[in-house]
Amino acid sequence: IHPMRVALLTRNPDQVLSVIRILKHLVQTHPTLGKSLVPYYGQLITPSLNMFLSKGGRSTFDKMDYSQYRIADLNVEILEMLELFEKNGGNQAYVNIKLMV
Repeated sequence: IHPMRVALLTRNPDQVLSVIRILKHLVQTHPTLGKSLVPYYGQLITPSLNMFLSKGGRSTFDKMDYSQYRIADLNVEILEMLELFEKNGGNQAYVNIKLMV
């Protein structure tokens, strides 16, 4: 948990995106892992994730957004991860996520 927290706190979008994808993959492949991660939500759902969420969607003005093709939008990935945490985290997951986001 600690190395993932350190990577999330770097606020580097590439590192944050890779950690989020790893967490999503872990929760999808091991459904019971969601319940065991609930006590660590405070460390994983950090202020840096809230910072990326508060920025909102990317504004591309008149340019083409090629990251849609790769599904590399950080906001979408964060929201998908939170939904997976909520689905697989059991009864207390929703409450813990809402307290932190």
